[in-house]
Amino acid sequence: MDTALTAFFALHRLRWEREGMPGNFQDDAMQAFLRQFCAIAAEKGWLRCHVLRLNDEIQCVLIAFH
Repeated sequence: MDTALTAFFALHRLRWEREGMPGNFQDDAMQAFLRQFCAIAAEKGWLRCHVLRLNDEIQCVLIAFH
């Protein structure tokens, strides 16, 4: 899950930089919170994390909580 979250933050940053905006996950504290919450959610069966790869490179990450 760590690789998926790292890619999620990088892709999120790139998307918002194109708009000239910072996005929601520039702050290290926010990233740490989401990592911790995802770990807890995964343990409880609440986390769904889907990764789309093209030629072994992550293109998209979807994080959902159920």
